[in-house]
Amino acid sequence: MKNLDLYLNHILEDYRQHMTRCGKADERGLDSVRQEMIEEFFRGINVVEGKKYFKVVAKGGAHSFIVKKTEGKFKEGDILMAASWASPAKNFARGNILEEAFNRVTWTGAH
Repeated sequence: MKNLDLYLNHILEDYRQHMTRCGKADERGLDSVRQEMIEEFFRGINVVEGKKYFKVVAKGGAHSFIVKKTEGKFKEGDILMAASWASPAKNFARGNILEEAFNRVTWTGAH
């Protein structure tokens, strides 16, 4: 889907910024630990295509869902918060990847 890579990059960049705000290196080399955590998060994010949604999985859990095709009150590209591993919260969209509207999305999920 168009702009899916932009969405994933937004999530990854938010995580990278979060990890770099956590402090500076000390004698134990926490910078290398932080860098490994960032790389592990990057490797662990993926997209699973379902019938109605793309499910974004991060750190083994459902991060968010992307609407594949306009239906009802949601349009193609809408970002939905994960209600559970298998389904999105259907109360309102948290943004839209086609409009590059990611302001309600962090590395922890769509809020």
